[in-house]
Amino acid sequence: MQHNLSLIVDLQPFTQDFLRANIYKMISPNMLHQLIKGIFKDHLVTWVCDYLYNEHGETQADVILDDIDRWYITLRTHLALAVAGSNMQ
Repeated sequence: MQHNLSLIVDLQPFTQDFLRANIYKMISPNMLHQLIKGIFKDHLVTWVCDYLYNEHGETQADVILDDIDRWYITLRTHLALAVAGSNMQ
């Protein structure tokens, strides 16, 4: 499958040999948060919603999105319980 997709398995980032190239220290937490939010919420969620409405119509897309919301709320509840039950602070 790797040959069909022309994937480069041993690709190394260009910053690998830089002594002080730590992405988490180079970008402030707020900028990193904004980057992730911009990619995920502002782009990906909008794209998925547009796809669902175009592919399934408004009624069925709303049902699918409601199902996704229920799964997300359930996941957040379980993750909160897992973190609360651990020794993480």
